[in-house]
Amino acid sequence: MLELPGHLFQLFLEDHGILPDDGIADGAAFSAWRIPIVAGGVIGSLLAAPLASRLGDGRALPASVMLGLAAYAAIAAADHLGLAAAVAVAVAEASRSAARPIAYGYINRRIDSARRATVLSVFELAMGIAWFAVILAVVPLADRLPLQTVHGVALAILCGAGLPLGMLWLRAHRRPPSTAVA
Repeated sequence: MLELPGHLFQLFLEDHGILPDDGIADGAAFSAWRIPIVAGGVIGSLLAAPLASRLGDGRALPASVMLGLAAYAAIAAADHLGLAAAVAVAVAEASRSAARPIAYGYINRRIDSARRATVLSVFELAMGIAWFAVILAVVPLADRLPLQTVHGVALAILCGAGLPLGMLWLRAHRRPPSTAVA
């Protein structure tokens, strides 16, 4: 879900008067705004293993998600293009890019090999359904409301759904690996 800023970045730039077809300068500026997204993704991927090693899976995954939500709040509050907006987009992408390998590692270490492929498939299915639900709620708003509001609505959905899901994950995490998933 935290990849939403990367998917809505074109609308974000258009809201700020940068259109890719308005000449070379705007095209270059438009393309340059992909850099924080790509750089954040690379940094998050590189930091996932050290973060999990240092904090442990049980702390690294929630820490990554919380960092991403904080970055997303900064994106929702951004009213102009600038360094703060670029950093917030990069941090949100880094968080997303770190969370997935941490989650995969966590599942690989907690679930026996006979059930691992099923659990990983269900995990991907659940992520897809959640992404679909957020997109279904947010995209129609993107044409009618300012993007700050759209990002705020998405953040509210993520926090509202994330709290109960986080509680379920915490409950499962506290169980021994053999009983964490039935």
